[in-house]
Amino acid sequence: MYKLLIVEDEPIEREAVKLVISNNCENISQIEEAENGFIAIEKCKVFHPDIVMLDINMPGINGLDTIKELQKQSSQIKFLLLTSYNRFEYAQEAIKLGVEDFVLKPAKITRIKQAIDAVTEKLDTELQTHRHNTALAGRMEDIRPIVESDCIYALISKEPNEDLQRIFSFLEFEVNSGFCFAVNCNGNHRFVLHKIKKALNDVGIKCIGEQLYNMLVFFVLESKQLEMRRMLEVGNFVSMLLHEIGKEGRIGVGNIYKDPYQLSLSYHQAVDALSMCEIRGKRFFIYEETCVDNKSTEINLNLLVNELATTIQSGSQSEIEKTLEDLVALIIMRENVLSKAKEQVYRLIVLTIQEIKEAVPSLKIENNLSSLSIQSIMTITDYKELKYYLKMAVNNLAWLVNQQKNAGASVIIQRALSYIDASYNKDIFLDDIAGNLGITSFYLSKILKKQTGKNFTDLVAEKRIARAKELLGENKSIKEITYEIGFNSQNYFTKIFKKYVGVTPTEYKNNLR
Repeated sequence: MYKLLIVEDEPIEREAVKLVISNNCENISQIEEAENGFIAIEKCKVFHPDIVMLDINMPGINGLDTIKELQKQSSQIKFLLLTSYNRFEYAQEAIKLGVEDFVLKPAKITRIKQAIDAVTEKLDTELQTHRHNTALAGRMEDIRPIVESDCIYALISKEPNEDLQRIFSFLEFEVNSGFCFAVNCNGNHRFVLHKIKKALNDVGIKCIGEQLYNMLVFFVLESKQLEMRRMLEVGNFVSMLLHEIGKEGRIGVGNIYKDPYQLSLSYHQAVDALSMCEIRGKRFFIYEETCVDNKSTEINLNLLVNELATTIQSGSQSEIEKTLEDLVALIIMRENVLSKAKEQVYRLIVLTIQEIKEAVPSLKIENNLSSLSIQSIMTITDYKELKYYLKMAVNNLAWLVNQQKNAGASVIIQRALSYIDASYNKDIFLDDIAGNLGITSFYLSKILKKQTGKNFTDLVAEKRIARAKELLGENKSIKEITYEIGFNSQNYFTKIFKKYVGVTPTEYKNNLR
């Protein structure tokens, strides 16, 4: 429904037009009147019409000049001219101003209705387009963090990445130069990540960022050649921002590169510069050649193996995740040669298995880690894939150890099912139950599937559906039942119910009668 302003200096004609539109144009909900252009300009500031129908020849300020003034208030208003002057120069000027239609007096009811309907139809189309574009923009913003993460990993990897330019295009970046900086700070990393990205973008510095385990990594990307002073500006700016939000942190800055495919070098330089902050006691440090001389010569792999084996045997998922963070930072994200990083990961896993077998001789591992081979790990093409490979192998190993330690799996299953029975009507997740039982979610998922033949999602859904069947026999609405059994959407509840029962809740309820 739209609002209309009629601007006409003749009261009788103004009232006649208003009556015609009120009785024949159902898409017009409100109509206001103005007897001249000056009043129309003031009234529009309060009324905010969607359509203005006005005469050309009016005292004080003519219709065309009134349109020019109203367009300064809003570019969205649609204009219709209602006049007895059929002159080419008026029509020509009206077209320049974007007037929708030119209705000659005396206008018939059908002609006025035709003009109004055409404008409201155009407004409908524009509204639908706006809503569609808004929804599309919202969906794109939802997936932007995922695309940014992929972009970070693509930039870090020295391997050729065919998707990099497509990712830049999605992020609306034209990249002709850039550099990396890394941040190590206390507190909530996701909060700091958001603050830094927003602050830089607010001052016109385009950047993307991601949390890579125990540090935050950012790339500043520009369409023009960056000057060296930009590295110093960013270092100082981020350092001041951390102080402002009460976070202690250090910043390492890599060098500027023109070729996006060389930005992996800037990343590794930023990591090296970050370590130099500790050595030199600085808030931020820009990479220089002396960083190379201060790098650790070799990773103490035996020490890492011992730490990983001990953590896996403890069975604490939080400790395993923390150890994984350290491992990724030390032997994957720090290494600037992918093949060497893959070799380090392979050696780490093999040596960890050996150490655990020495501690738990009865542990059967070989058949359960058949995917672990030097051939399989060498097929990995980027750092992100290698990270997930390490995580999968460690979690699989942790599950095998937990399986040996918890022979009474049936007791765990019973406790898990009891937890579901007590909490099915709330937002519950596999991680919640695993944490409550003091085991890894990976292990819990495996034994649930093995013992019941169903995954966690199916078990929760079946419990909710069973309770829904009981409630459908009572005098409750579908909407009430939806929220009572733990669903947040009636449509989703209907979809799940039909999946498990074969009919919709309404059909099921009708069959009970």
